[in-house]
Amino acid sequence: MSRTPASTRAEQRARVKRLELRTRRMVSDVLSGAYRSSFRGSGIEFDEVRPYQPGDEVRSIDWNVTARTGTPHIKTYIEERQLLVELLVDTSASMRFGSRVTKLDVAEQFAALIACAAELQRDPVGLNLFADGPGVHLPAKPGAVQTQRILVALESARREAARVGSPLHFVAALEELRRVLRKGGLVFVVSDFREVTGEEATQALRLLGQRHDVVCVRIVDPLEEDLPRELGLATVLDPESGQRVELDARSGAVRRWWSERAASRREAYEAILRSARVEGIELRSPSWDRERSQAVHDLVDIEPVIRFFKRRARRQGARA
Repeated sequence: MSRTPASTRAEQRARVKRLELRTRRMVSDVLSGAYRSSFRGSGIEFDEVRPYQPGDEVRSIDWNVTARTGTPHIKTYIEERQLLVELLVDTSASMRFGSRVTKLDVAEQFAALIACAAELQRDPVGLNLFADGPGVHLPAKPGAVQTQRILVALESARREAARVGSPLHFVAALEELRRVLRKGGLVFVVSDFREVTGEEATQALRLLGQRHDVVCVRIVDPLEEDLPRELGLATVLDPESGQRVELDARSGAVRRWWSERAASRREAYEAILRSARVEGIELRSPSWDRERSQAVHDLVDIEPVIRFFKRRARRQGARA
């Protein structure tokens, strides 16, 4: 049985600590407040049965207790503030692509953001990883210890080698999550959605969304959409199939072809969201730039996340 070298474990712990510190700084009053006002919990829970009073809702009458006591009684409920949060994160080969940082790096920091925001509200958070098969599953729990577990699991997955050429476990992962989640909650599906196509995937999202609040988080690297001319001659590896393609970025025709493929992928993804009736957030990796070599610290532009939360909060207020 092989052991992870002590130096590697120390490096992993240090990176998790840096990620946690950056994330807690980013989870400011703005983000935590937007999170709190956007998602109000999964519904209501039973409180008590009490005698009917003039003005009470007739539909709340508990007819069993009323018949037994001979006087009208009603059931009362309280709003359930605690929200169940589940993170479903794609760790497949295509998520390892990145011009400055990988898409999996961005997914890792987004998941850390949500875990820390939920922790502040004492909401339980679960983690589910998938690639060409099921990965780590952490049942939802509240608290700082659970946040640490999530960060360690994501960091471990980031370090694992990815297999290429295998079908994505997307539909099966959604179906398994729908089977095990008894209580309605908030599910973030974090992926680049490159291999997510067809009615089967759409149906899996739609069915999950019937019981849970589903948000798709699409991660895009700028180099996937726009091929810089200055890149010149380049060999591109398709991480899903393992095929290598020679490209000349100096050619306008090649750059147009590249952009058209990206536009086609975007249209297919947006069609799936519309058909499945689920919402989406798009996160972009830091831009590729040959002249900039400094380290990237905040991998997630937090503004799209805050805008999404605020948009949800306005809708919640309109329905209240």
